Parts: sequence; structure tokens; C-alpha cells
Amino acid sequence: AALGCGYLYYVENCRGFTMNLQNYKYKYDLHVHTSPVSKCGDIDPIGCVDRYMELGFSGFALTNHFGATVLRDFKTKEDFMKFYMHDFFEAKKYGDEKGFDVIFGLEIRFPESTNEYLVYGISEEDAYNAYDYIFGNYEEFYKGFKNDKNVILQAHPYRHPCFLQNIDILDGIEVFNMHPHHNSCVSLAARTAQENPRLIISGGTDFHHEGHQGLCALCSEERIENSFALSSLLKSRNYIFDVCGNKILPYNFH
Repeated sequence: AALGCGYLYYVENCRGFTMNLQNYKYKYDLHVHTSPVSKCGDIDPIGCVDRYMELGFSGFALTNHFGATVLRDFKTKEDFMKFYMHDFFEAKKYGDEKGFDVIFGLEIRFPESTNEYLVYGISEEDAYNAYDYIFGNYEEFYKGFKNDKNVILQAHPYRHPCFLQNIDILDGIEVFNMHPHHNSCVSLAARTAQENPRLIISGGTDFHHEGHQGLCALCSEERIENSFALSSLLKSRNYIFDVCGNKILPYNFH
């Protein structure tokens, strides 16, 4: 291994080859919320892009809340979807102007529990289709919505009062959820991923509030231009995480 600027630049992984961590130079937060779509968020889409650009990020996945509790103020599917997509379109337009990648995602929840699920590899049309599952349950959603382009992962599976979903109907789990206001039991999620190497490992800040931006990044060798590219990357397992400068090599890194 070689050291430089306080970081471990080269590391030998479990398969015996040496990787250069400097190659993983594109930083993305995979779990970001904006206001007003996520009522619990404080920062509007443009402000969010600006904050992440200041930190040197290449982009983020916008994963605003999507579920029955968000629908209460809307009479029709069309009204809700117009409202829901607004933050993404505003962030995407501004990001394109600035050379910043804004990736479309969902954090979806069902009436059966407080569990939430992150969905990548989707389009606006897919989000319209996801709406039709909101008043059902997660198993119905996974079996009906899952395809070879998307990935469906459980967000913060051990955060109280959430519980780990049946892993047979999960593509992966969010191991590194770094929301400072919650105990997401990262160690338990990491152990679950280790014991079930089929599961994709994800991570993100779960950004809502000023001062919390950019606490966790997925780092890739190439830019991630859209939601489908992110899904493909997660399936490839060729990425590392950066938690405030601390490099983390996922257990199932390829």
C-alpha cells in the first residue's frame, strides 16, 4: 500500500489485485431530499445543487418521499405527479447548466409499515406506474414493478421502527445511511450485507437539513449521467464510499 496526503491510495482487495482509490474520483450522494416535495427537507432544488457543487460532488440522486402520506394534499394522480416531478425537473435543468448530474430516484413507502425503499433505474413514466402501488404493500410492488433495468433497495433497514424486509424481495440494502438525526444502526446493516453477499450495498447522506450535505458519497470511476446508469453501476459493484474523507471498500466489491 502507498500513502499520500493522509489517505490510503492503493489497497489490495480480497481477490489479491491492487486498486488505485484515486481512480474513483466522481462523487455522488445517493440519498437526497429537497423542499417542498419532501416536507421534512429545508433546501430547495437549486440550493441543493449549489451546496453539493461547493463540496466538489459530481452529482446526486434525488430521492424525495413518495407514498400515501405525501398524497393527502392532492385530489388526482396527475396533480400529485406534477408536484412530485417539479423538484427533479428544476434541479436537473439547473444541474445541466452547471455540469452537475441530477439522477432521478424514489424513496417509496407503503401503509403497511414505516419501511422505506430506494428505487433507481427509473424514468418519469416509471414513477407514474409506481403511483399505482402506493396504497398496496411492498411485496406487491416488488413483484409487479421489478424489472431488469431497476434496482430496489431498502433504506436504513435497522432504523427504529423499521425492520429488515425479506431479502428474497430486495435487490440490496442501504448500509451507510449517515443522517445525523437518526441512528441507522450501520453496523447491523453492514453485517447483514456481509452475510448476504448477493445484496447490493448502497449509502448516502439522507440529506434534509443545512449543514448535513455531502456526509456520504458513492465514488465511481466514470460519471453517472442518469438513473439507469446508476442502476447499472450498483449492479456492477465497482464503486467505493467516502464518508467525510474516509474511504470504505464495500464487502462485495468486484
